[in-house]
Amino acid sequence: MPASAKLVSQYRMATKIIDGLVYTRLDFPVDQVHNIAARTIVSNGNEMIVLDSASGKVEYRLPVPEQTADLVKGVSQKTTSLFQKIDVPLLRKTFSDLQWDMESNEQKTHWVIHYPIDMLARYNTNPGQKLQSFKLYLDEANGTVAGYEQIMVEEDGTIITTKNTTLYTEKDGVPIPIGTVQDTHYDKPYTIDTSDSSVPPYNEETAPEISAAEAQQLIESGQAIELNTMSGDPSNPDYTEQTIAVYDSIELNTAADILFKVF
Repeated sequence: MPASAKLVSQYRMATKIIDGLVYTRLDFPVDQVHNIAARTIVSNGNEMIVLDSASGKVEYRLPVPEQTADLVKGVSQKTTSLFQKIDVPLLRKTFSDLQWDMESNEQKTHWVIHYPIDMLARYNTNPGQKLQSFKLYLDEANGTVAGYEQIMVEEDGTIITTKNTTLYTEKDGVPIPIGTVQDTHYDKPYTIDTSDSSVPPYNEETAPEISAAEAQQLIESGQAIELNTMSGDPSNPDYTEQTIAVYDSIELNTAADILFKVF
């Protein structure tokens, strides 16, 4: 919500390497608002199984969508630990051998990997959307994937730029991901005609004043929200969304194999 921070969803995720495969389990609680029972999703990277959390009954079994596959699969090191520093120099050599474009800062501690156009074409699986560019950000100093940026173009000309930043903490010298910050900007190919609008553009000089008590009453009744600024062009439909996801509880090496025994 604008100018507020609240918990909008929650789930529990467990991840473990079993026989060389990375298994992931997501447990979602009951959604009483939409009358949805608790659900569990388990995946080994190739298949995905949806279960009723209460009964354990398998409801759906389906392949993992190709568009969600890891874009660096096949060029990175074989996974030996879920939480370890990435060998960025080795990755850079691999990308260099593939003749991919790379950029770095002056200190060569941060790298930007540009994915080639011909590879991006394989991920254009959503009707009406085209993946125009994808950049992977590597932090060589800390041995982490710092995030990514992608640009998607829709049929009506809307340009969607998504920037995803991974948040880390450190445990015994190893970076542990604890959340993400995602900024999504929508650039619309048109403007809104406000010439005959009954609501005039906001003007600080002519706007009526109300007391702090009246403003608080409006906010508490849901008729107003508090914003740090009210500036902007009402004819411009462009906007930016920010989604922050942070784990409030992380336990290492505690997931039992039995959590994934559904395949």
